[in-house]
Amino acid sequence: MIHHKDTSWDKVANWYGKHVTEASDHHHDIIIPGALKLIDPKKGDKIIDIGCGEGIFCRELAGKGAQVVGVDASGK
Repeated sequence: MIHHKDTSWDKVANWYGKHVTEASDHHHDIIIPGALKLIDPKKGDKIIDIGCGEGIFCRELAGKGAQVVGVDASGK
């Protein structure tokens, strides 16, 4: 019998959600602005965020006028 290790994000979804929404100045002050600078989204751009988690970056992109779809494998 083959046993597959559960590699789902579901196990850490609650921790991750709290980390990126409440506890991480680094995420809000460095990661998001840096990624926005690299992507340089424009009004009307169509962007897909694969592995979007709770959609924080999707909302940032949409705030710049992009049309964004976010998908994530974790239901949590």
